[in-house]
Amino acid sequence: MKRLLGFILLTLFILINVSLTFGLGLYQDQAQAMCVDTGDAWACGLAAQGIMLPAPADEKPGSAADWLNKGVALFSQGKYDEAIQDYDMALNLNPQYADAWNNIGVALNHQGKHDEAIQAYDKATNLNPQLPNPWGNKGDSLKALLKYDEAIQAYDRAIEIDPRWAGPWIGKSLAFNNQGKAVEALACDQKALELDMQNALAWYAQGDALLNLGYPDKAVQSYDKAIELGQQNHQNILPDSWGHKSIALKKLGRTAEANEAFATAREMGYSG
Repeated sequence: MKRLLGFILLTLFILINVSLTFGLGLYQDQAQAMCVDTGDAWACGLAAQGIMLPAPADEKPGSAADWLNKGVALFSQGKYDEAIQDYDMALNLNPQYADAWNNIGVALNHQGKHDEAIQAYDKATNLNPQLPNPWGNKGDSLKALLKYDEAIQAYDRAIEIDPRWAGPWIGKSLAFNNQGKAVEALACDQKALELDMQNALAWYAQGDALLNLGYPDKAVQSYDKAIELGQQNHQNILPDSWGHKSIALKKLGRTAEANEAFATAREMGYSG
C-alpha cells in the first residue's frame, strides 16, 4: 500500500512539474505538430515563423482562440494590420492570452517594426514565461536590430524551455555568423539538424557557416538542400539560398554555374 501511494505521489509530482515547465502550452507547438505529423506546407510555414495556433478544442465560434485563428489566416495572406486587429479582438476577450501577443509581435516583425515587436513579445513572456515561441521570436527581432548578444540570450531562453525546437538553434547560428563566429554557428546548425533534418532554414544557415569557414564545396551542398526543402515549405529563403550558392560556386571557380545561380536569385528578389 505504501509503495502504491508512493508511486501515485511520484506520478503526480512529475505531471505537475511537466505542467509548470510547459505552462499553457498544450497548443503552443500546434503549428509545429501539424508540420511534423502531416508535412502540411501551411503549418510548416507558420511554425517556421514562430506563429502560435490554438488547440482544436479551444476553437469555439466567437472565442479568443477563434479570433486568433482568423488573425493567423489574415497573416498568411500578408494582411498584417488586419491580422493584428483580430489578435486585439482575442485580447479583448482574454487579456491573459499570451499567444495573441506573440502573434502580434510576429506580424509587427514582418512589417519591420522590430522594437514594437519586442514589446509585444515581452508582454507575452510576462503573461507566460514558459512559452518558448515569444523568446525565440524576440531573438529574431533583436538579431534584426543587430543586437546579437541579446538575441543569443533570448534564443538560449527558448532552448531552455523547449530543447526540441530547432528554430532558436538556427537563430543562434545566424547571429553567430553575423558576429564572425562561424565555428559556434556550425555547432548550432548541427544541433538544429539533429532536431529537424527537413528544416530548410537550418540547411541554409549551415551553408553560411561552411562558407565562412572556407568550405564552399560543402556549402553548395547545404544550399542545394535548403533550396530543395524551401520549395516545399519555406520559400522566403530561396532568394538568399540561390544568392549565397552563387558566391560559393564563384569561390570554387565554377563561374558559369555561379552566374546562373545569381540570375535565379535576382529573379526571386535577391538584393545581395
